[in-house]
This record gives sequence, C-alpha cells and structure tokens, in this order.
Amino acid sequence: VIHAIYQFVLVAEQWRASVALMSEYIGCTRVTIVVRESNGTDLGYLVVHPENGKEIEAAYKTTWYKSDPFVNLPPERAVLIADVMSNREWQDSVYFREFLQGAMPADAHHGMGVDIVTSAGAICRLRLFRYPELPPFDVEDKARLANLVPHIKQALTLAAQATRNEAEREIYEEGLDGLNIGVVVLDERGQLLRANPVACRLLTAGDGLRRSGRELEACTPSETR
Repeated sequence: VIHAIYQFVLVAEQWRASVALMSEYIGCTRVTIVVRESNGTDLGYLVVHPENGKEIEAAYKTTWYKSDPFVNLPPERAVLIADVMSNREWQDSVYFREFLQGAMPADAHHGMGVDIVTSAGAICRLRLFRYPELPPFDVEDKARLANLVPHIKQALTLAAQATRNEAEREIYEEGLDGLNIGVVVLDERGQLLRANPVACRLLTAGDGLRRSGRELEACTPSETR
C-alpha cells in the first residue's frame, strides 16, 4: 500500500489506484479522498472508490461538501465518526439522509477519517466507510490508517511539487514560443531537446544550421564540430 501511495500519485488519475489498495488493506466498502477542497471558485479534486462513484464525486464537489458534518478533524489523527458525534446525530444529518443514503445507502454507517495538512497549508480529507453488517472500525483500524498518514502527506507534497514544475515548464515553453528569435535547448551531450517555432523554421531552411536527427550541424562540413 505504501509503495502504491507514491507510485500512483503522479499518474493521470491521481490517487484512484492508491485508495483502492487502502480500501483493501483496511477493509472498507468505500473510500473517499478529498485532495483539494471545493469552494466558490474551484470545484476541487476528490476520488471515490469504487470507481462507480464518479456521480458521487460530482455531487459532492458541486453541492454536498457544504453540509458534510464529518470535517475539521484533529490534524494527522485517525478519528471515528463515533469520536465526534453520536450515531443518531450522524444518521439524522441532512448530509447522511439526503446524500449518502441516496448515493451509497449500504456503505456509510461505520465511518473513519483523517485530515492531513500539507506543507502548503492545504487540507486533505481521507474518509473510509463500511457496510452496517460489518464490524465497526476499531483501534487496530485506526492504527493501520495512522501508519499511512505520513506517507500520504509526503505523497501530497510530491504531487504538488510535480504540478508546480509542470506549470513552470508550460510557462517557460510559452515564453520560448513567443520569442521572435530562434532558440534551441540542448542537453549535456549536445542533443536537441527543444526548438521554438522560429528555430524550427531556420533549421528546416538550413540557414546556417540544420538538424540531423537529434544533433545540430553546420550547413558546411568545415563548420561542423
């Protein structure tokens, strides 16, 4: 599970494979991870397992995040629903009655969660549920979840850094593309990594330099070195 947390955090659908393995490891019928909270201008990002939860994801992001009562948990501490409210309070909540009972009626009775605060101050919410006929989460389940918390936190940091790097790369490439001079980027062996549109036109025209595979060469053999 720990390996999967790091391995799958940088794939196209971040966290989906990881939460599936967390569900199997702890013994859940549904797992939700809110990686980025919804707000008035951003729908955020969350993943629900099993994958038939895509409609649940959309409903939570657009509407039901506002009425979720199982929030604002002590940071980095595994908590049961029973630790913060009575079973009656949970089942009487609008969130439970009108959202969970319609979206996943058999899954949401036993619940456990953890709030993880990233180095940037963002809050990630991991929530786990079980069928009512299964045993409630206990101290051993809380310990299993607690063991995963530092790895989830580190993976969130790595994913955020990768996202920033990708954004910086896109800004850099857009800047190169907007220049009206030819720019080429070579690696340490002199192999061509990137050429902006002006450079591509010059290389195609053989105007002083031309491209030979991933190498650049002068248009006359005497000038190539």
